[in-house]
Amino acid sequence: MCVTVNIEKGAARFELVLNSQNTKVADNDTEGRGTFISVIERLTTAVKVNTSNGFGVELLDLSKFDSRLTLCLNSIQRKYFSLSDEGAAKFHFFKKSEEPKDQERYQRMLSNYWKEQIDNKNASEGGQIIFVDADEFVETAEFKALLKTDKVNYYVILAKENAAAMQKGEETIYEFEAVEDKWVLKAVE
Repeated sequence: MCVTVNIEKGAARFELVLNSQNTKVADNDTEGRGTFISVIERLTTAVKVNTSNGFGVELLDLSKFDSRLTLCLNSIQRKYFSLSDEGAAKFHFFKKSEEPKDQERYQRMLSNYWKEQIDNKNASEGGQIIFVDADEFVETAEFKALLKTDKVNYYVILAKENAAAMQKGEETIYEFEAVEDKWVLKAVE
């Protein structure tokens, strides 16, 4: 499903057409990314947001992800391990294990937690378009489990590297481009 997002604040106008639930936007050294993040960081009534699917928008940065991840890991430890020092040590060892069966089990635990959280949030608030101010956390197993599990929300990863430095995967990579009086996402060839 294609989703169009229009965001305006003063003279800053953005039009994004999202063709998949996971989109990467490269930093092409224009002021588009920086302006976009500053607008999204301050979502107030002065910012007009319109999405074709009626979803809300939010910015996920390192601080917010760390908070959510802490809750996730504490929940997993409580559910599958004890809260004692011994349980914490077992969980820490398990989480760092490189054994394939342990990694698979850890991924299942993460996916179960994220799915439960997403289902609860979407039941009360509906879906979200989540703009991710990319940091090292987007490469973690925990964030990848979130992306893999979430079949409702849309994620737009605002990368800090240019398109040439980004790994080409299944998803299309976009850049902000100034067109007339607004910024639009343009696919990188």
